[in-house]
Amino acid sequence: DTTTGEPLYVNKYGELKPLSQVSDLLVNQKTEKFALTDLTDVRTSAPASVSGGLAPNLTTLSSDGIDFSTYSAAALPTPGDPTQLQNLFSISIDGSPSKAISLDYLTKLPAGTRLSGAQIAQELQNNINRQFGNERLFNFSANKNLILTAQGPSVGGVVPAPTAVPLLLDGTVGNPPPTLDPTHPGQMTIEQATKTINDQLVASGSNITAVYDPALQTFTFTPPVGTMLSVNTPNALMGVTTSIKQDPNQTALTLTAYPQGDLITPVKDQRYGATVTYDSVNQKFVFASGSTGDTSSIKIALKSSDLGNAFARDKLGLIESDPNGNAIGAVDPGTVGNGNVKTVTYSIDKSDTAVRGTQSIPATMTGSAIGINLNQNFEVNASNNKFVVSVDDVKGTVIIPPLPNYTLDSFVQALQDGINRLKGPPALNGLTGSSVSGVKVSYDPVKNALSFTSGTASTNSFIKVSGDSVWGLSNVTAARGATSTWIKPTQSTVTSSGTPVSQYIDAFGKETSSATGFSALPAWSPIYLNKGELTFDTGGNLVSPKGGAKLDTVFLPNGKGSLTINIDYTKSTQFSSPYAVLSQSQDGAPEGDLVGVAVGTDGLVQCSYSNGSQNSLGKVVLVNFANPAGLRQIGDASFYASSSSGVAKLGEAGSAGYGTVKSGATENANVDLTQELVDLITEQRNFQANAKAIETDTTLTQTIIQIRA
Repeated sequence: DTTTGEPLYVNKYGELKPLSQVSDLLVNQKTEKFALTDLTDVRTSAPASVSGGLAPNLTTLSSDGIDFSTYSAAALPTPGDPTQLQNLFSISIDGSPSKAISLDYLTKLPAGTRLSGAQIAQELQNNINRQFGNERLFNFSANKNLILTAQGPSVGGVVPAPTAVPLLLDGTVGNPPPTLDPTHPGQMTIEQATKTINDQLVASGSNITAVYDPALQTFTFTPPVGTMLSVNTPNALMGVTTSIKQDPNQTALTLTAYPQGDLITPVKDQRYGATVTYDSVNQKFVFASGSTGDTSSIKIALKSSDLGNAFARDKLGLIESDPNGNAIGAVDPGTVGNGNVKTVTYSIDKSDTAVRGTQSIPATMTGSAIGINLNQNFEVNASNNKFVVSVDDVKGTVIIPPLPNYTLDSFVQALQDGINRLKGPPALNGLTGSSVSGVKVSYDPVKNALSFTSGTASTNSFIKVSGDSVWGLSNVTAARGATSTWIKPTQSTVTSSGTPVSQYIDAFGKETSSATGFSALPAWSPIYLNKGELTFDTGGNLVSPKGGAKLDTVFLPNGKGSLTINIDYTKSTQFSSPYAVLSQSQDGAPEGDLVGVAVGTDGLVQCSYSNGSQNSLGKVVLVNFANPAGLRQIGDASFYASSSSGVAKLGEAGSAGYGTVKSGATENANVDLTQELVDLITEQRNFQANAKAIETDTTLTQTIIQIRA
């Protein structure tokens, strides 16, 4: 480790941790060998996903697509069978209990409306996420009475008497009454509440219709033209405190209402962010979990005897058929009955090995410091109770009920519930819009700020909450999630005879090429450097090996001892500059021959050898006398001591009373070269003068002889 100097360990996702953090997780078993520089196989985490068989003719709308109105019992000219769209399949995500998915509500789309594969995939996705989200039920038990008053238009100047239209919202009235979940008595889904209200409106003969808008969270009651509606009795769940009247400029009465009952899906079974896409190239529907990594899983199951399977097979491709029309798929032996019923499954389970990676990161936004004292109850009023929220592809406004005595916990819960109730508008009337689920609102005591975390976790995750400055939300930057990445560790190999051989680390920490005893990777394995490899930090300083390297001890033959070599890398650096040796030293040398001798001025004799080493072999000692002139010469430069010279005194060159030694000048140590040169010049001049005199004498003699002749 670069900070602690500890050995590093790696897990199956390429995450590195020092020994002190994983020591309790280590097991004594054989593992694959991994090198630090081999952690280069970076991969993107992926969700568990399955795809069905061929689902053709869904790419475009002009000639392709599905007209769901043809499956309605009222379809003309040939009535269809809406039950084919019920319980198309059941789906389990990340180990959750299975949920049945139906599309029968699409039969209410206008005739001729065709949905493409992409639109059907979006509808399936919204439906699945709603089933697994944190949607709540309507609980009208304390507000079960809603009395509409209809005031018709005047006829011939006569204003008719108002007509009361009483509605009972406890789920006991309808045509037929809705089938309520026995675990949530008296509580209804949005669809059940809308149906029970409309059934009673039809029975009253009032010609009033009711529609619930999940995006605006409102019930809209539309009377006949000219008729005005009002509610004169309070109903807290419908937002009526005393009374409310239809706006004269509007054709309908709108009441704000949102589910406040029990959760449809328990928290432990909720899943967020599942996706369904239509692969237009391969013409298949692809279903994926909302979480990524090897802990994600998905399972789609359906019985081949279900009526819905005709649609699932032919339109959604969820049962592939062979040429004989037999279903192809994984058959669960436990459900094989009389030979006609079997369960076809498409599933991806959790993986103990590294296949899909790690979980991705949700979007987390933290506001600025809150401007009120949270240690006591505080007020939320009409000036600061509105929050503009964007989560993934849904945007809306959350209004917190104004109350004078909120606590921090109740305020956070109210804001969180409001955000998770948001729904986006559908692309077409009758479709299901996107919904928000799983957003967590918390308080950060260190920053004294609110924190918002999305339920989905991927690069597409997005969250932004804007509100009054008192909540620290007036100018806050949006946050995005991130799809995680991981590293697939690559097993080290050595090349033997041109073939790479995988390497292992046995239970004793020794490297081996044998796979015997290896079964699976432990949670953490030691990580190694490649042999002869040094690592440096960004400053060019050595990171490892900190302790250098020690080669195996070599024992010399014939009992001549052992040879141990240690290598110290501590002064190694790696900068962006040309290579240079800053220092070099060694404590050994190969065999060498004498190549030179040098004598220092102090008389020290040094020998140089061919292996680069130098040794001091001796020292020249000088002798001095009390009267050097009293020495008796015995020839050349040799002298004897005499009684006049005194006794010889030994000493070192350069010390007091002794001269220095001049290397290479021992043969003429007693000769004054300058004086000898002067004497040589003088003798040469004398020789030249004598030679001139002789020459002159010879010339005169020759002249005299010639005269006499």
